[in-house]
Parts: sequence; structure tokens; C-alpha cells
Amino acid sequence: PLLISHIVPMSLLLATALTVTMLSSRRELIGMRACGVSVARALLPVLLIAGLVTPAYFLLNEEVVPKTNALANQVKNREIKNRAPIFGPLSRMIWYQAGSRVYQAEQLDLQSGEAKEISIYNLGADGLPVERIDARAARRLGKGQWELIDPHRIEISNFGFRETPSETRIQLGEAPTETLDTKMLGVRDLARQIRETERNGYDATIYKVDFHVKLAAPLACLALPAVALFFAIGGPPFPGPALTLLVSCVVGIGQILLTGVCASLGYGGFLPPFVAGWLPIASVAILAGFFAMRGYA
Repeated sequence: PLLISHIVPMSLLLATALTVTMLSSRRELIGMRACGVSVARALLPVLLIAGLVTPAYFLLNEEVVPKTNALANQVKNREIKNRAPIFGPLSRMIWYQAGSRVYQAEQLDLQSGEAKEISIYNLGADGLPVERIDARAARRLGKGQWELIDPHRIEISNFGFRETPSETRIQLGEAPTETLDTKMLGVRDLARQIRETERNGYDATIYKVDFHVKLAAPLACLALPAVALFFAIGGPPFPGPALTLLVSCVVGIGQILLTGVCASLGYGGFLPPFVAGWLPIASVAILAGFFAMRGYA
């Protein structure tokens, strides 16, 4: 199902391009124009089929793909790599960043919410630490509050280091349960995860970007065929089959690359999550509108 979800938009794009190029090579597009039949109206069933596939594609990504991805990951870890699920303390170094804070703990119990040998770094505007709090252990109290055991606070400035008293209670948010793979989450699950992450005081930028990417993805099933269709009927003279196929491939690959680049910029905070998710499909829609206006100019 994951592979199917990747190839459905490109399949619709290439199917549209091939259909129109076959009509063009047989001079049927010119025949339609000569008989006074609008080419766009004659090829309207192509867009209707793409429009029917769009909600089905959304349901595929929402209901089927996340479940099969989770099942595949379970088979991979348990059957292939022979890894047992971790329920107890993690005896390895743990790093976690949320906003302007970086947390590091040598051990974290996911069930009881207890951490050992924890260090909290507060970062300045330049990304460098301005304060560090060390504690022998930390215990979750609830509602994002933690109690630090034997805390020591050190302020960092241009004048050096200065040890100051530290509060024993601090707002850190809930303990992260595990690293979530958004391939196993649908749009509804991502929206729920965003609310929980923000309620616990953590940064949900990555989840927001993936939310908008998943929400915009089904529209590619309609926008990509529209580009191929309106480009191919922009005549007479109509573009040749080779040119139509070449443009379709360039647009399809460009949309995939632009989606990846925008998502990466969104993860890094260089683009708002909404823009990172919707910019690629909006660019394809604008291109389709340009070809449509050119065909009727």
C-alpha cells in the first residue's frame, strides 16, 4: 500500500499524458476543433476520473497505509531483527529538544516518568547555551511539572560561569514516550498528536509539517493530470507526443522534489508548516491554471 500511494498520482499524470498524445498523434484533437467540439469538454472525463480517485487516495493514506506501515515495522523489528519492544528504563543517553531547551538524561523510565542524571540546557537567541541545570534525578509530578532532586544551576555569560540557586520544580512537559514515525499516522492521528505535544509543552513543528503534507497530497491526483491535459490541448498547433510526455515527467518529478525540499525547510523552521505542506501542490495548480488560460487565449 505504501508503494501504491507513491505511484498513484504519477500514474494518473502519465495516463493522462498518454491518452492525450494518442489523440494528438491521430489528429483527433484537430478533428474535434474542426467540428466545433471543445477539446476540454471532450476530455472532461479524464478530470472526472482523477476527481473520483482523489477521495479514494485520501482514504488509502488515512486508513490503509498507516496500519500496513505499522504492521511492516512490527514484522521488521520482531521477526527480522528479533527486537523486543522496550517497556522498561532505557539504559542509553537520551537527548531531546523542545523549543529553546535541550534535555539530556542517562536513563528514562517511560512508565513511571522518572529520569536519572538529567541536564537541562536553556539556549539563547544565537542557539548557544546560556544556562544549565543538572540534577541527580527528576520525577514527573503531572501537568508537565517535574521535581528535580539535588539540582545545580549554572549561568553562562561572556564573563564566565556563575552558580546560582535552582528551583526544585520546573515546567518541562510530559516525558516523551517514543519517537513517532509519521508514516504510521493518518491526518486525524497527526492532529491529535499535535494537540497532545503542544499541551505537554513540546515543539510540534515536525508533526504540523507532516499534517499539511498529508492533507495536500490527495490533490496531486487532480492537479498533475490537469497540467498534462491543459498543456496538451493548448493548440492548434498542438504539442507533439514527445514534448507532452517530457513536460509531464518534468512536472511530476519537480512536484516530488519540491515536496521534499519544502518539508525539509518546514522541519527546520524556515517555512511555516502550512506553507511547507501546501506550496508544492499550489505551484502545480497555478501551472495548470496557466496552461488552461493559454489554451483559451
